[in-house]
Amino acid sequence: GTPRQVMDQREMYNRLSHFASQGEGELQIRENYGRDGADEIHAMAKQLGLYSQSYGKGTRSVVVVSKVPLPNYRPEFDRINLEYDLDLSPRQEDLVLDALEATSHLRSKQGASGGRSYSNKYNRASRDRSRE
Repeated sequence: GTPRQVMDQREMYNRLSHFASQGEGELQIRENYGRDGADEIHAMAKQLGLYSQSYGKGTRSVVVVSKVPLPNYRPEFDRINLEYDLDLSPRQEDLVLDALEATSHLRSKQGASGGRSYSNKYNRASRDRSRE
């Protein structure tokens, strides 16, 4: 997550006021102002006749401001970045790729039934070419 920032209340009020008068859609505030800062943003939005809702948890939370009511839950703000850079030995890479290939039939069945699907952007052929 991002480190906590100190909110300039006047600047935030001006930002929300500008959105209230000219903005469209929604305003997503991703800066980490902590819970107290989020509460201040909600109060300012209400004062300006806007709707606001906090989504996500902890330092990954987002305050969304809108001219129309917002739902209590939005799954796109719960997503966690599941991409990692790993340093694997060639043997470890082979083991992982073998496991992915052995379970590919499970992933394709889940994808067809609406379950979670995985993309394998890393494959043995491209890795082997990079070793040459």
